[in-house]
Amino acid sequence: MHRKSTARLAAVAVLGLALAGCSSKKRFEVPPYPGSSQTGSNPNETVEGGTIVRTVRTTSDPGVTVADWYRQELVQKLGWQEKKGLGPTFTDGNVEVTWQLAGPGDVKVLDATRPGAQVLIYEVSRTTYVRGWTYLPKE
Repeated sequence: MHRKSTARLAAVAVLGLALAGCSSKKRFEVPPYPGSSQTGSNPNETVEGGTIVRTVRTTSDPGVTVADWYRQELVQKLGWQEKKGLGPTFTDGNVEVTWQLAGPGDVKVLDATRPGAQVLIYEVSRTTYVRGWTYLPKE
């Protein structure tokens, strides 16, 4: 590839990222743990007022390392709360999930007009799982 073509592609990519950031709709997304892989999910669930999106990510990093990263990203930077459960659990306060090692989990949304999420971290056989539940209200 020529130098001019590479420069044009880079400029287009930067412009695309800038325009994506200018959207009038605020996106709500739980940051994925660096280096983790999407390994599964349950089907999205349409509920009154919006959609529940369920995700499962895995990493070989120890659970304590992953939990420390989410404490920094969610609690310290965004003001989320940490709860104790099956493993470290982080919530923005709008979503409450009851979950055991099987099934999609029962999700309770406290305010259907705003997005919310909960993240659970646990380890099984040297694999750390990051299970997420995100509520997105209808637009």
